[in-house]
Amino acid sequence: FGHTVLVNSNAAPLTGINQYTASYNEKNSAVRLGNGNVMIASYNGTDGVLSVVNSTGTPVIGPITFKSGYLNCVSAALLLNGNVLLAYSDGTVTETLVVDVNGTTQSGPYPVLSYPSSYISAVTLNNGNALIAQDDGASGRTVVVNQTGALMVGENTFSTPTTSFTRAVKLTNGNVLIAYTG
Repeated sequence: FGHTVLVNSNAAPLTGINQYTASYNEKNSAVRLGNGNVMIASYNGTDGVLSVVNSTGTPVIGPITFKSGYLNCVSAALLLNGNVLLAYSDGTVTETLVVDVNGTTQSGPYPVLSYPSSYISAVTLNNGNALIAQDDGASGRTVVVNQTGALMVGENTFSTPTTSFTRAVKLTNGNVLIAYTG
């Protein structure tokens, strides 16, 4: 089941545990929306789904299926226009989809890499585009997509021969730091 709990800056719980899905749930990626709610993208054992909860973790929307079938990984990033980029892999290719704050598809899906991803991490760039860092357990790659999720800058390899557990974070200067195991 998908659950949330709200804690303060000292890690002390402020709320009890809230259930936002009544099904199996893994590979979660959460992003704070401009309206204060939180969108959670995940895999429920059957499909890629998203849910929206309010600031106390109470379900507001969903779960909504955004990708039928298996998901190997998913990452959500808030775009500058208020929409959410979902970057995910179904074990064969890596795709993007853009949804609004209600989970309604705005554009996509777009294939952005012809490789499956073991781990994926999307971050919004200062210019409104998003960088996606991914690995397939062998190589680490990046691509840049625009606010519709369409490919802008093709594949760049940042690490070989073994790369896994990839996570990216945008720095204050606009660069992106990618942490991974290699």
